[in-house]
Amino acid sequence: MTTYKHLYKTCRLCPRLCEVDRILGEKGFCGQGPEMRAAFAGIHRGEEPPISVQSGSGTIFFTGCTLHCSYCQNRQISQNNIGRTISKGDFSKICLILEKKGAANINLVTGTQFIPSIREGIDEARANGLTIPIVWNTSSFESIEGLQVILPVVDIFLADIKTLSREHSQEFCNSGIYPEIAVNALDIMVSKRTIRFGDKNNLLSGTIVRHLVLPGELDSTERVIHWLGTNSRFRNKILLSILVQFVDTNGIPSEGGVKVSGKEYEKILSMLDIYGIEDGYIQEISDTDYTDWVPDFTHVNPFPSSFADPVWHYREGFIH
Repeated sequence: MTTYKHLYKTCRLCPRLCEVDRILGEKGFCGQGPEMRAAFAGIHRGEEPPISVQSGSGTIFFTGCTLHCSYCQNRQISQNNIGRTISKGDFSKICLILEKKGAANINLVTGTQFIPSIREGIDEARANGLTIPIVWNTSSFESIEGLQVILPVVDIFLADIKTLSREHSQEFCNSGIYPEIAVNALDIMVSKRTIRFGDKNNLLSGTIVRHLVLPGELDSTERVIHWLGTNSRFRNKILLSILVQFVDTNGIPSEGGVKVSGKEYEKILSMLDIYGIEDGYIQEISDTDYTDWVPDFTHVNPFPSSFADPVWHYREGFIH
């Protein structure tokens, strides 16, 4: 079985191209070493309909991140380093347990910093009988080097387009180059995977593009919707998912307040109509402030019980 650990030696797994030797203990932007680390794995029912389906998505939440967005709802794991090392064998076991429990897919959440380990883990899981699709749940802040390694084993891309503004991405996402990187990564994803559904309306292959609306930042949202709706490269080749579950996790300034307003929501619906986007999903606006949707990974089940069933937790290990 092919090994990929040498890619930690001069790390170029994300577009920051830190080139540190993680095997020798050097740390780059993500702050992670050469061993895969995760915080939680379980059946999750809060994803887009063709990802969750009725049975739920088999999610694995990894520790660390290559962006550190100021509004991140997974801050505990993306920036506060909650999690523990898991072996390739344990990763394979988690995947197989999730499939046995009925998961529609294996949903790998923010795993770019561990691409070599994840690739080896998926290869082992497949060799041990894993059959369900692999979802790469990504910020789209991906390097060509990293994508080349993970692309052959990914069936579905659940890919953010956070913004197309350099200024916006520098302010909120810790990188002014995010837009150009995300655009290039999305081009590769869409060119390699066509949309294909199973008999239960479950997505078997393809790309869902996610965009989280920030209150008071509708110009940024319109720029994304316009780009996707008028770009022939993506017509009939993606599903767009508009999220409105913004939560102020870090005192982010906003002219529009701390949540997307009803007036803003109506404007978003109008944008989708104007730019001819019909295929996809948009969250319903809620009277709540969405704080219940923010996971607490210090709990064995970080989500409301109706949202998730744990199978592994960084403190407890496997949960039977």
